[in-house]
Amino acid sequence: MLDNPLAGLDIWAKENTAACAGVFILYVSALISGMLFVRGFAASDANLLTGFYENLTVGVNGYDPGFSELFRETLRINMRYLFFMFIAGFIVVGVPFVLALFSMKIFCLGFALGTIYSLSYDGGFILSVLTVFLQNMFSLPQLAFYAVLCTRFSFRLYKCARGIPEIRNDFAKAVKAHIAAFVVFALLITAASLAECMSVLAFS
Repeated sequence: MLDNPLAGLDIWAKENTAACAGVFILYVSALISGMLFVRGFAASDANLLTGFYENLTVGVNGYDPGFSELFRETLRINMRYLFFMFIAGFIVVGVPFVLALFSMKIFCLGFALGTIYSLSYDGGFILSVLTVFLQNMFSLPQLAFYAVLCTRFSFRLYKCARGIPEIRNDFAKAVKAHIAAFVVFALLITAASLAECMSVLAFS
């Protein structure tokens, strides 16, 4: 028996420090890139950007999609990212795909924030940013954590393909853990999507 009940968590944190740091750096980089990307739009693309902004802030301007519709769409988007990261984790060279999926989610968030900052002239900037934040405040940390797990599993798969004995011996157990993690995070994402929709409707 372990004297320290948090010993297992400490060991996990030490083993995944590099992966966690990499995901965090990717998070910040993708967010900033998405915000700066808006500034690269030419004048001819202004209508596209304005249309995106109008669609983005339609809820703030009085349109109420209803709880069921908002929850269904939020859950669909979050589960899509979760599922594709799960599949990418089963690929020997899946690490870049996992990170690309996660960075795509963050880039879109940065793009939305950059668009709001560039075109929000009617005093709705804070409310618009709050709405975007509320739609992601629970699911993003979970997707980031799951990206770390998928990255680790894909790397383990790579080492197994190279024939490292200790990795091969525990591979079946690792596959079961990877599937179990997907089920757990699917439930967490469902709860997060529910909480996000309730928060958005409460502030809209």
